[in-house]
Amino acid sequence: MSLNMTDKILKRHLLKGSLKAGSIIEVKIDRIMVHESIALGISEAIEKLGVKKLKNPNNIISILDHFSPAPDENAAIMHQKCREFVKRFHIAHHYDINGGICHQVMIENFVEPGQIILGSDSHSTTYGALGCFGFGLGFTDVALAMARGCTWIKVPQAIKIYLKGELPVGTCGKDVILYMLSQMGTEGANYKALEFSGPGLKELTMDDRFSICNMAAETGAKAAVMPVDSITRNYLHERMGQDIFEIFPEPSAQYSSYQEINLSNLTPMVAKPNSPDNVCSVNQISGIKIDQVFLGGCTNGRLSDLRQAATILKGKKIASSVRLLVYPASYRVLKMAIEDGTLECLIDAGAVLGPPCCGPCFGAHLGLLGPGERCFSTTNRNFLGRMGSKKAEIYLGSPFTAAATALNGRITDPRQYVVL
Repeated sequence: MSLNMTDKILKRHLLKGSLKAGSIIEVKIDRIMVHESIALGISEAIEKLGVKKLKNPNNIISILDHFSPAPDENAAIMHQKCREFVKRFHIAHHYDINGGICHQVMIENFVEPGQIILGSDSHSTTYGALGCFGFGLGFTDVALAMARGCTWIKVPQAIKIYLKGELPVGTCGKDVILYMLSQMGTEGANYKALEFSGPGLKELTMDDRFSICNMAAETGAKAAVMPVDSITRNYLHERMGQDIFEIFPEPSAQYSSYQEINLSNLTPMVAKPNSPDNVCSVNQISGIKIDQVFLGGCTNGRLSDLRQAATILKGKKIASSVRLLVYPASYRVLKMAIEDGTLECLIDAGAVLGPPCCGPCFGAHLGLLGPGERCFSTTNRNFLGRMGSKKAEIYLGSPFTAAATALNGRITDPRQYVVL
């Protein structure tokens, strides 16, 4: 049987079962990422299971990022429970409120090609940009994996995404995944793996790739996998040296379907309320008044994202009618953005800086929306009530489009402002 990238990774970790699409197998887990889910359900599941010792505490990474720093007493209690759990079970890697968003911390420190990484968060698909199989599960399944060091999975079929062409000025990875959502919908890849290939990959920076794989979750995908190439190796070189697992599909690998995307045809894309697949070109809705712009999240809070916004806002001021919130994805990103002047540029333009965390993305931290307000966000979801009031509206787009929108207080095509 000719193997695709997903099959190759699963085969390396196979403990029980047959590597056939649709079959249930048991696989060894390399890393497990948990956040405040420890307090929300994992600790309770561990207690019910009667677990006294975790299988591989050195392979578990705990990160406080959703309610960080604690915005209220309930969140503070949640954090206390997380810290107690980490201490009790001798978890080796714990990032308190000084780490950043869980997925960013993972790709900066732990993710390696060829691994299987389980997270207690659906956007663990992000890790596939580094040539691994990253996926999310619920509290009970994560607790079992922590106890046993392995988990079950149904072998997913794979969809081949072939990229060609060149990204036009003013577009980026966020526009690629929004375009994909416009074609596939939020259920187009249910429990399947998205596998990316083609000459267009060289057009995508590592941060572009993280954004695409992050929002693969919005298509319903179980995982998203990209091959390891020179861009991947350059990103990992400092952490891993030259010992990097190469991952490519075999020439005759089988796929359930095929989608070709010509990057050259892309325009800045926007997801309208209230679904990530309600997508159109920015020109179709330009001029809509916006009250708040949010630059951050696990999708687009990385250094290149902040820099893209800064290229548009440098030497300018945002509209007086809009609030611009900037939440770097991690403290490492924050430090680099300070050192190179990116943050100074954004703050001078009128941005309000938040701590490296999920922020208002999921509606439980600072920067929520009131009734009737509209937000333009670089995050991954715009469901009704996601960022506060159910009477508010959320539009999703790239950092380029977010910055141009903040500049004018209305949804704006960024291409007129982008200078190479």
